[in-house]
Amino acid sequence: SLLILILSVRSVELASRYIFLLWIATLATGWRGLWVTSNLRFYAGEVIIWGLLIVYISLCMLQARPIRLNVPRPVLLLTVGFGLISILNAYNSARVPWDVSWAEYKDFLMAIPVFVVSAWMITTRQQWQQATTVYIATMVVIAILGVIEFATGISLNFFGSTDVAIYSDTTQGFTRALFTFWGHPSVIVIIVPAAALLLGHIANWRPQVAGRFPFVLAGALGIIAGSIYVAGHRGGWIALAACILVFVLTDLRHRWSLLIVMSVGLLFLPASFYDNLKPLLFGTDQFYDSSVNKRVGYLEETFAQIQYSPVIGIGWGAAGWVHNEFAQFSANVGLPAAALYILWLASLGWRLLRLSWGCTANPDPTVRNEATALLGALAGLVILMNSEVIMSLAPLAIG
Repeated sequence: SLLILILSVRSVELASRYIFLLWIATLATGWRGLWVTSNLRFYAGEVIIWGLLIVYISLCMLQARPIRLNVPRPVLLLTVGFGLISILNAYNSARVPWDVSWAEYKDFLMAIPVFVVSAWMITTRQQWQQATTVYIATMVVIAILGVIEFATGISLNFFGSTDVAIYSDTTQGFTRALFTFWGHPSVIVIIVPAAALLLGHIANWRPQVAGRFPFVLAGALGIIAGSIYVAGHRGGWIALAACILVFVLTDLRHRWSLLIVMSVGLLFLPASFYDNLKPLLFGTDQFYDSSVNKRVGYLEETFAQIQYSPVIGIGWGAAGWVHNEFAQFSANVGLPAAALYILWLASLGWRLLRLSWGCTANPDPTVRNEATALLGALAGLVILMNSEVIMSLAPLAIG
């Protein structure tokens, strides 16, 4: 499909009409990829997003148009500036195998085509609405398939075998949906922001007839929330709670009732969830949890690596799998790069917060609601990044 698009389309405007079809494909094919070595693989979405960048640049050159990268300067500095230093550092100092270091580095390079293609696709309010609708609808379909897998115990993977096996129970005593259709349970990372955006859509819903209720949107939100529950991902549950809290606290007067709904939902979480919170709240000396203990050990080792090389880090892939995005990034690329990374995320949150509070010259209520939704999505993702590593950026971030 991508090759046909490259060869047949002769205008930027015409190409943009078909990109959503390829975009849905990147969301649907998910975790699947082609292994180049035992440590390095390329995902279907990765190939598509770089291909679309080639399409955009080629069309601009054919039509003598300026090529607009639209990549924020902090992102360019992180990916190209600090990123190249870290790849050299991984090879020269840490002696990390080339495929290990490139497996992590290419996932951050993915930010470049994501920004360029997004700015190409979405230039009007109508395109923004279309984009969010396509994204939410795709997530609802994947969520439905995950719930069906949870209920039946039967894999709905239509793409052939994956490394995700269906099993009926876990050590936590809680049956989980493994989303074998998508290829990995970590799809929950991009399902959570869909819940946040749905809250924004519901807030902006304007009935044609007084007294009508947005049943379709509420139903979609119910499916999304159900899939997050059956995923059995503690980080996903906390991230969803963060999305709801952000949405409620920005307009507590009209949305306080959602806190009651969330409180009722807490009653249905398995007891193991609360047991696992105890070592986080009161320390591993008083309460034991193997998962938390491992993460504490990873962090202690990572902090020692940061102290060893605080400025330029130890190189891409050298820290291994830390289960914390910011600690791993700090160890591999250095504290200055990590500070820029965190400040950039904070600046995004601040701008969204100002929009959600109406601190602009023309505070459109629909823009405020959508900004609140995006702020909730960002808060949820930051929480997930503190408990996991969003290392496979290609299948997780393109949406």
